[in-house]
Amino acid sequence: MTKHITKTLIISTIIILLPIIYGVVYYQQLPAAMVTHWGFNNTPNGWMLKSLLFMAFQLA
Repeated sequence: MTKHITKTLIISTIIILLPIIYGVVYYQQLPAAMVTHWGFNNTPNGWMLKSLLFMAFQLA
């Protein structure tokens, strides 16, 4: 049972860290404002600064 828990912990840690690493690596290439919400007709209607979005993503 301990081996299964360790494997699960390692996999879940990797899944959590991959988006964080991706964000750090490609942060400079992201636009200054990013779309955070789309309307019913699939048009953007909510934006957030990339710095705030990146911080919020890390806390979520």
